[in-house]
Amino acid sequence: MRLFTRKNNSAPVFHLRLGALSGARVLKPEQAGLTELLGRVWSAQTKNIKEEVMRPRIDSLASSVYSSVRRNTICLAVHGLSEFQMPLAEIFSDILVNYQTSAKILEREKKVMLESLRSRKDSPSYIASLNFHKKMFGNHPYAMDLLGNEETLNSIKAEDVDAFLRQYLRPETMVAEASGDLSRALWADVIEKASENLQPGAAKVEMVEHPDLKSNDYIFETAKKEQTHIIYGFKALSLKDKDRFALQIIEAILAGQGGRLFLELRDKASLAYSVSPMRMEGMETGYFGAYIGCSPEKSETAVKMMEVEFAKLMNTPVGDEELQRAKNYLIGGHDI
Repeated sequence: MRLFTRKNNSAPVFHLRLGALSGARVLKPEQAGLTELLGRVWSAQTKNIKEEVMRPRIDSLASSVYSSVRRNTICLAVHGLSEFQMPLAEIFSDILVNYQTSAKILEREKKVMLESLRSRKDSPSYIASLNFHKKMFGNHPYAMDLLGNEETLNSIKAEDVDAFLRQYLRPETMVAEASGDLSRALWADVIEKASENLQPGAAKVEMVEHPDLKSNDYIFETAKKEQTHIIYGFKALSLKDKDRFALQIIEAILAGQGGRLFLELRDKASLAYSVSPMRMEGMETGYFGAYIGCSPEKSETAVKMMEVEFAKLMNTPVGDEELQRAKNYLIGGHDI
């Protein structure tokens, strides 16, 4: 396992995040929702520490230890006060090596996820997003709803979550990044011991074919709402594509209250109550586009105006002042 550290003693806090290559993109359709469940239960308890002991202990250290899931990775993170690094390192190590999913906690989180699925069925923006992903990615796992569905969630057991962790928590495909006022020796020892206790080798994460879009597709789903939610997007870049940095600048040109989408579609044309660019990069590919929420009678005009704004980006060079504003926005975010 690789560990990268960056010392920063300006404040007595530190943060460490560990990622394992896998995520929702390795799931089969019948496993949909498993990684989201994993993110909710992984850090809840271990073979040695029950949830009712774990949470008060972490709270008493004014810190947090939590798990999360992305489309390409699963993550475990610790954030806390520098003076409590030793006890936090012990808890973090225990979660990383001695994980054991509780059936009781799993069922509790399933209920929360099922309730979210039920409530989202009435959300036009959610329906638009789900349909967009299905059309964009076809049979690729990126097309799946991260929450899964009622059938797949009900079929997932505690041993399925632990089996997934055993399969993908492999030192050779894991990276840890630590920053802040920290002891490098302490966390290097944590990572080294974890590497020795986890299953050796690299997790097998295969590239998955995705559809080659060759025509424009328009998908409409009617809902009894006095609002229309539109996603207008294109196939874009992978995480390994160096052009993604240019695409970040393009996104910044479109984004925010000073961005083109807000100024042209909301400020000047009064078309939208919400408008923003959308960008995702993945292992194989991603997408780029824009989202707009508007009144039904304005939807046709909104699509035409989005087409105009993207055509401008392709055909008219961005002015120096606007380009510098976008760069400064991104650089400022990195500095912060």
